[in-house]
Amino acid sequence: MKVVGQGSEVGSNITHPNGNVYDQLLLEGPAVTITADPGQVSRISFLDLNNDIVQVEFSGAGSLSLVLDANSGPMSATNYNQPDVLYMKGHAGIVIVGADETTNLSVFSVGKLTAVNQALFRDGVAYDGMADIGYVAITSANGKFGGLRTANANYFATSGLTGVYAPGVQFVGPVYVGDINGYDAAVAMLAVGTASEVKITGGNLLQPNGQSVTVSGIGQLQFVDGTTSQGDRLPAQTNQAKLESNQVDVTNQLVRNP
Repeated sequence: MKVVGQGSEVGSNITHPNGNVYDQLLLEGPAVTITADPGQVSRISFLDLNNDIVQVEFSGAGSLSLVLDANSGPMSATNYNQPDVLYMKGHAGIVIVGADETTNLSVFSVGKLTAVNQALFRDGVAYDGMADIGYVAITSANGKFGGLRTANANYFATSGLTGVYAPGVQFVGPVYVGDINGYDAAVAMLAVGTASEVKITGGNLLQPNGQSVTVSGIGQLQFVDGTTSQGDRLPAQTNQAKLESNQVDVTNQLVRNP
């Protein structure tokens, strides 16, 4: 594993109860680029704007760059019992380059469902149990990608793009997204080359700015149940967005409501 930029490895070759072996990294500034050792997961942590600890897990070929907008810190995670660790805080954009079908990305917040150490959680704190990020953009060395598992993540932005931007990339695994919300001048996107399993997990894609969601490469968009990292069920919702591909309304063709 390699780290370029403002981050450091705080644990190596850690075996998770699920059997995965990972290297734990901590973001120490507004930007970092990481790679993963063969057969292992590189996991990097930061605080989102709601003070949730967010874990970004990356494995396989290529590299991942993480950039925090509205960044601050390092600071303690005030919602958690972890005074000895200092985190950067901000709104993350994630860019993956050089990927192939072995590359996988997961993003989730630390909650009672996802944490090994249950002593992290403080009484009297209302955890929203979702990771907040801006976007994931992917390019591939051979046109393929593994899976994008962001069912526990809400994407939003007030400018630029928000959501998933991977035009021309064939996903051999699933694409899971909690929700995408474009505010002000932001453009919401769910753009891939091809993907056979694309799900919105608990969200409804309602756009606060009233704009459509730009889509590509999706045969079917399913709206299904989600779960917060605290273990709370998020019932499947009905699509509230207009989906456009090449400026053509394709909503009725793609959406599979619960």
